Amino acid sequence: MNIYEQVKTKFILPNAFEDWRSYREQITERIISIALHNLHTTAPKAMAILGAGQCNDIDLTKCLTCYDHITLIDEDDAAIQTAYQSLSPELRERLTLCHATLDGITSDDIELLCQNLLEYVQSHGRSLTTDDYLTYATEQLWNIKKLLYTNPEQLHTILPPKSYDLVVCLGVHSQLLSGLSYCLEILDYNISEQLFHNTYSGMEDYHRILTDMLEDIIPVLNQSILDSSKGSVMIGCEDDSDHPVAGAYPCILDIRDRISSLRAPANANGSMHYTMTEEHLEWNFHPARHMNYNMLIQTISTTI
Repeated sequence: MNIYEQVKTKFILPNAFEDWRSYREQITERIISIALHNLHTTAPKAMAILGAGQCNDIDLTKCLTCYDHITLIDEDDAAIQTAYQSLSPELRERLTLCHATLDGITSDDIELLCQNLLEYVQSHGRSLTTDDYLTYATEQLWNIKKLLYTNPEQLHTILPPKSYDLVVCLGVHSQLLSGLSYCLEILDYNISEQLFHNTYSGMEDYHRILTDMLEDIIPVLNQSILDSSKGSVMIGCEDDSDHPVAGAYPCILDIRDRISSLRAPANANGSMHYTMTEEHLEWNFHPARHMNYNMLIQTISTTI
C-alpha cells in the first residue's frame, strides 16, 4: 500500500451512516424544502452533490422524490459507486457519476509527489541534510500548486454554467488539499525518525504553501459553484472562529463577501437577485472520538 492509499484509510468511517443519521435527516429535509419551494416550475429538476462520497450525509432516495436527476461528483470513484449501488435499479437510472477533482490536483499527482520525495531521499541516503530535503520538498509542493485551477472556466466541464436547480457542497472545503497535507505529514515523520533523529519537521513551511493554495482555489471553486446553479446552492462548512478549520472558515467568509458583492447596487444588472440564509447544524462526525462539528449551512437562492 502506497502512502496515499494509507492516507485514504484515515477518511473511512465505517459507522458513518448510522452516526450521521440525525445530521442526514436535517440536511435532506432542507434539500427537499428547497425543491418544494420551487413547485411552480414544471421543468425537470436537477441536483449536483460535490464531494459526494458515499452520500452518508444525504438521503438520495428521498431527494429523488423531488429531483428528477442527481449528479454525484467526487474523485473517489469507489465511494460514489457505493452510493450508486445503495439505490434501487430504477433510481440508479436517474443518477450520473462524475469522477473528477474539484481543485485540479488528482490522486495521481499526489502519489507522484510522494514517489519523487522518496526517490530523492533514497538517492541521497545518509548524506541528505535537512536543508536540502526541505528545499527539494517545498520545490515539489510549489510545482503541485501550479496544477490548481485558476479560473472558474476550468471547472465548466464538471460544473457547466446554469445546469442545476440545486448544488450541494457539504464539508468539502475543509477536505481540499487534506490528502496532500496528510501525505506530507507521514513522509515528514518517517524521514525525520529514520534519518534525522526526530529533529526535523517541514510542516510549518508546507502549511504556509498549503494556506496560499487554499486562498487561491476557494474563490475559484465558489464562483464555479454559484455559476453552475440556476436556482439554489447549499454550502456547509465547519464553523469555529476561535479555532478556524483550514479551508472551511475561509470559504464561509468568501461566500459572505461574494453574496454581499452580488447584492450591491453597483453590481446589480436587474436580471438576477441573490438571497442567503445561514443556520447551524450539529454534525456528530465521530462519536467514538467525541468529534462534533458545528456546521454552518449557507443557502443561496437566485431569482430573476
